[in-house]
Amino acid sequence: TGISFMGTMFVTAIICYYFLGIDNIIIGLLLGCVLGGVSSAVVIPIMSGVSAKEDTKVILTLESVLSDVMCIVTALILIEILKGGATDTGALIQQLLSAFVLAGFIGFLFGVLWLSVLKRLEGKPFAFMITIAALFMLYAVVEYIQVSGAIAALVFGLVLSNKDEIARI
Repeated sequence: TGISFMGTMFVTAIICYYFLGIDNIIIGLLLGCVLGGVSSAVVIPIMSGVSAKEDTKVILTLESVLSDVMCIVTALILIEILKGGATDTGALIQQLLSAFVLAGFIGFLFGVLWLSVLKRLEGKPFAFMITIAALFMLYAVVEYIQVSGAIAALVFGLVLSNKDEIARI
């Protein structure tokens, strides 16, 4: 995953620099970052309809999820560099990781809270629509406090999809 992602990112940056005339190599790297990931939103539905071995499906799904995370983190780092926010890469990575950890923590807490709400909504019509509305509210609140709403939504979804394991814990 990492080799494929980095290779696509650097080849795209080189093409942008030499053939498209983009002077800022960071912009080329950002474009390569966006193009370098295999989206899980595409891979997972395709894998459910393909008759392949279960191991192959699992590996492709994990690869797509990992590349999504790499795309998000790398794109955010490159955008911060383009904005001129931080020149110290270590401090920038630490800032982004702390924002991701906080977003994940908020998403986890909200997911656990929402599991108790879902118990009360069991059997009610349109409970899934209320869950989607709660997800949008979570995303908006987390983005408002300037951490990653996408990571909070991801962790929220993981909590809901693993409700049996979480209840057992």
